[in-house]
Amino acid sequence: MKRTSTIILSLVMAASMAFGLVGCGEEEITVSNKTANGISFDVPSDFGEFTEKQEGVMVASNSNNASIAVSPLVDATDLPIEFWNEETYIEAALAPYPDANLIELDTNASISGLPAVRAHYSVTHANGGELEGYNYILYLQDEEGNTYYQSITFSFNKNVDSYLKNNIESILSSIKYE
Repeated sequence: MKRTSTIILSLVMAASMAFGLVGCGEEEITVSNKTANGISFDVPSDFGEFTEKQEGVMVASNSNNASIAVSPLVDATDLPIEFWNEETYIEAALAPYPDANLIELDTNASISGLPAVRAHYSVTHANGGELEGYNYILYLQDEEGNTYYQSITFSFNKNVDSYLKNNIESILSSIKYE
């Protein structure tokens, strides 16, 4: 089960990074609140609609080398919040990228009153682009006491000016669990 959970997390990270490497565009950007897999947050208007990619992961991207990926709920029995530290995060989420740099890991974060893990990282994509990303892993319990996690990842090209890159902190602060 732990392997399945880490695979889901890796898929979210990979989907976010893969779909964020597209062309460029010039337009006035606003934000609107969107919901994907039960998590709502502000999304820049230059992003397309969320579409399902792999294993229920919802992904939206724009023409400025940025993407957002949201996983479905995943049983956290074998991957509790206590599992996370720098070593386990790098192994579970950043292993496909040999030059990954974990900039910050906060295992005591909170989103909408839910315990969360917050990671800020940079990697070089397979095609050579330098990506920066923010990943939140939110933990929640249902009425029966079962624990689940859900991941949301924001990634963007470090060398391209984008609304997501320039306003990442306000977008991150808009995350709410529905």
